[in-house]
Amino acid sequence: MTKVEGEDPGDEGEYVDLGLPSGTLWKTTNETNPDGPGHDFYTYDEAVAAFGDKLPTKQQLQELIDQCQWTLDDALNVVTFTGPNGNTLTLPRKGKRSTNGVVYYDGSDGEPAGASFWSGTAIDATYAWRLDSGGFGTGVYMYDGKRGAGASIRLVK
Repeated sequence: MTKVEGEDPGDEGEYVDLGLPSGTLWKTTNETNPDGPGHDFYTYDEAVAAFGDKLPTKQQLQELIDQCQWTLDDALNVVTFTGPNGNTLTLPRKGKRSTNGVVYYDGSDGEPAGASFWSGTAIDATYAWRLDSGGFGTGVYMYDGKRGAGASIRLVK
């Protein structure tokens, strides 16, 4: 797997090159939220304030879906993307947090977990785009989530 060390200040971590047409490199780990109540979720506005243009765009998330082979592992609660060059990116399916603070699809109730990852692309003052994957093999898709909900963060460069 081709991993690239972060080169800019504040750009710690490793990135993987999936061989995507855009040339996007994906960070190999999620961002943690020291101020968030568990699960390391961010609201959309928190994510934009903290990470700005290091968040993937809607197009970059859609490219993962369209250009990679993806598999859901309900036992390990992950979704793995295999890029055109054979390198892989694994995203944990840690659930999401509703706007009222309830965490769901985190696998704690015995059901397979889902995942939500914010893009940096707002739709309007209420909604923004995110990548979601549901439990029970429901797939990976783009979703118009409420900006006040909590989702995971995976950065790009």
